[in-house]
Amino acid sequence: QGDTTCAKGYDGVRCEVCTGKNRYFKALDGECANCPFSRFGSIAGILASCILLILIGKLVCDSLPKIKDLLRHISTFLTSISLQAKLKIIISFFQVIITLEPIYGVRMHSAFTSWFHLFEIFNFGLAEALGIPNSCYGSMMTRLSINAGWPYALILLLFGGLFLHAIVVDMRNLSRKDAVTKFLSRLLHVSIIVFYLVLPSVSRGIFDAITCQSFASNDADNKAESYLRSDWRLQCDGDDPSYDRVKTLFWVLFTAWPVSVPMVFLGLLLYIRPSVQSNRITPFAEACRFLWRDYERSTMYWEFIDLVRKICLTGLIIFIDSEGGSDRIFRLI
Repeated sequence: QGDTTCAKGYDGVRCEVCTGKNRYFKALDGECANCPFSRFGSIAGILASCILLILIGKLVCDSLPKIKDLLRHISTFLTSISLQAKLKIIISFFQVIITLEPIYGVRMHSAFTSWFHLFEIFNFGLAEALGIPNSCYGSMMTRLSINAGWPYALILLLFGGLFLHAIVVDMRNLSRKDAVTKFLSRLLHVSIIVFYLVLPSVSRGIFDAITCQSFASNDADNKAESYLRSDWRLQCDGDDPSYDRVKTLFWVLFTAWPVSVPMVFLGLLLYIRPSVQSNRITPFAEACRFLWRDYERSTMYWEFIDLVRKICLTGLIIFIDSEGGSDRIFRLI
């Protein structure tokens, strides 16, 4: 209903929180708009169609040896030119670039910002993928939970597709033990890729829980109040029980994602190190090839180092003057 400073339907210290149901603040227009939840059905249909087409394509390839040989030659060629390594570099570059404004406060001319919107596809975030703003998903607690949980839902979906493929294709050509081993190997390989791609965006979403901005509340006494940038209703420096719960969840998710995921990758690399360095590649090491194949044997840990670097540049750096928000250029030093 609004308060003494905001118009009806608006709330928060900057009047940029929409109080209406399924409404979000559209910064470009400076007003509230309806959340585009109708896109869920279209996206679900697209995902189901893609999985079905992949399954059909695999069945066709297995039944036509010439197509299977052609795909094998293409795969060998792409491996020979290190396409995967080049894609990793491009993705990592753009995942850092798109944080220049929200994290570092770098303002650019509109002629450049329009191009930057194209790069958001490399963010691999839920909001960017669905085209539904974060504020549409509910309270800050709900948003944090969805942001940290949706990659697991994606892996479950991929699990279903790989399991169906194992039953329809692998069980016909392999023994049950070999089919299960191949299924688990594929699942691990796909899971590593998913976690690698989404980690920077998920981590940045988690750090939104501590990104605050201060406002002068009393010029005479030089007092200021700090509010959460992702939800202007939550006060960071007061006795706000809602924000206390948000901060508790932040530390749980911080441990589960920016800390645990790189450590799991490091653990995998340490476990397969003897196999890789002796050039006796086990099925488990082959399943983890996304983490080491692009590097020399002596530098096989570089993927872990690069992943930590990305997390620092796109998330951890927010600890430098978190209350200054993205208005402090100090983080560029």
